[in-house]
Amino acid sequence: MMLTTMFDFHPSIWEYLRTDTTLLYMSCVQSFLILIDHMADFGDCISPRGRLIEDIDSGGGIVGIQSNFLDSAVNFSQDQNLLCATESLSFGPTERSSSFETVQVCHDPVSVETISVKEAEFSELLGTTVFSEEEAFQLYNDYAFRIGFGVRYSTLRKRDGGSGFRGREFCCTKQGLKKNKGVVGKQFTKVDIRTNCKARIYFEIKSSGEWVVVRHLMDHNHQFCPNSLVHHVRSHRSISSNELDYLHHLKKQGVKIADGFRCLQAEAGGSPSVGFLLRDAYNELTKQVKKSFDGSDANTLINIFKNRQSNEEDFFFSFEIDVDGSLVSFFWRDKKMKEDYLSFGELVIHDTTYRTNKYDMICGPFVGINHHTHTCMFGCGFLLNERIESFEWLFTTFLNSMDF
Repeated sequence: MMLTTMFDFHPSIWEYLRTDTTLLYMSCVQSFLILIDHMADFGDCISPRGRLIEDIDSGGGIVGIQSNFLDSAVNFSQDQNLLCATESLSFGPTERSSSFETVQVCHDPVSVETISVKEAEFSELLGTTVFSEEEAFQLYNDYAFRIGFGVRYSTLRKRDGGSGFRGREFCCTKQGLKKNKGVVGKQFTKVDIRTNCKARIYFEIKSSGEWVVVRHLMDHNHQFCPNSLVHHVRSHRSISSNELDYLHHLKKQGVKIADGFRCLQAEAGGSPSVGFLLRDAYNELTKQVKKSFDGSDANTLINIFKNRQSNEEDFFFSFEIDVDGSLVSFFWRDKKMKEDYLSFGELVIHDTTYRTNKYDMICGPFVGINHHTHTCMFGCGFLLNERIESFEWLFTTFLNSMDF
C-alpha cells in the first residue's frame, strides 16, 4: 500500500507542532490526513500541492511514517491506538522541497526486545513451611503483591503409584503463550498478556502434611506492575461476602451497583483499599441472580422439571434451596432410568465432576451397566458443595426416587 502527498511548509508551522504535540498521537493513515487538513487553517503557512491515495489497506498492521520534516521514523499501531515506538523528534524550519512524503504500511510482526527483571538477589521464601494449598498460594500471592506481579496455579505432581501428591507449583500470570485456535471471523480478540515468563515457585508436599518451598525462580521477562496499579491484577482482587451483601442490599433499594461501589471506595479511602473492581461486583451479583428463584435460569430449570412431570409418566425430580432462595442442589430421573435401575441395579457407580459448568455446581450421575455391556444412567444430581449433608441428601433422594 502506498499513500503519497506533497506539501510546502512555512517556518512558522514548527512552533505550532512544538506546542500541540498531542496531534502526533495518530493511529492510522486517516488520522494523518486529518492532521494535514487541520493545519490548513493556517492559510498561507501551508500550501497543499496535491494529495493522492493510490491504495488503502483495510487490514491491521503497523503504520510507518517517514517525512522530510521529521528527523526519525514514527510508528503507530492501528490495533492499540497508541504510539508504539518513537525516537526523539526534533522540529525545525526546512527549505522548501518538492520531494514526496511517503506513508507505507507493513504487516511484519513487531520485534519486542527481551528483557530480564529479577525479583531479588536471594529468595526470602526458600525453606518456608505452610500446611495447606490455600496457605501456599496466599504466601506466594502476598509476596507477588509486594514485588508487582500476579500468580496463578500451575502443575500439581502426583506421587508414584497415584497415592496422594508430592508437589504443587505456582507461576507468574504471564507464564506460557496463548494458543492460536485458528478461529476465522472472530469479532473480538482478547488482549494477550502472556510473555512466556519462567518465574515460579515449587512446594514439596511432605507425608506429614507440610508444604515446603524447595525451588523459587525469580527471573521475569517483563516489567513489574507499579504499586499504584498492582491491586488491579486478578490474583490480588477478591470480594468478601460482607461487601457483596452490602451491594446486594443497595441494589434491592434501587441504588445502582456503580454508585454502591463508589460508596465502598469512599469508605475504604480509595480504589486500592477496596480490593476488587466494579466488574467483579457485577459478575458476583449476576452469579447470585442466576442461582436464585427470580425468573432466571434456576427458576426456568424447575419449570422444565414440572412440565416433564405433568407430561411424562413416572418422572421424578427434587431440589433444595437455602434461606436466600438460591438453588443448592437438585436431582431428577425419568421412567426409563428407573426401569434400568430395577433391571441392572446390582452395580451402581457414582462419581462427581469438579465444577465443570458455569454455575460452579458439582455433577453427580448414577450409572450402571446393562446386559449389552453398555452404560445406562439411573439418575443425575447437581450439588453446590461437597459437604456430607449434601451427599446424604443426594443418596437419600436417589433411593426415594426408586421407591426404596
